[in-house]
Amino acid sequence: MVVSLRLSMVRDKNMKILAFLRNHYHYWGVPHPRTRDNRLIQTCYECGAEREIKIDLRPSPFDGLNASESGGDLAA
Repeated sequence: MVVSLRLSMVRDKNMKILAFLRNHYHYWGVPHPRTRDNRLIQTCYECGAEREIKIDLRPSPFDGLNASESGGDLAA
């Protein structure tokens, strides 16, 4: 009886954790480069899940070249 009650409690706890991981809202942090492959990611503050950022917001190494070719002024 005691063993089945403990197994039931463990099973209930595991189901609650799984439900939380499946159904909770993510609170995404600031995009940052991942250290191992330098891809931009966001990390959830609560569960640690990661998602890759599809739009690269970092400056391109060619941005400086384009400005110098046009004389340095960006006015249209």
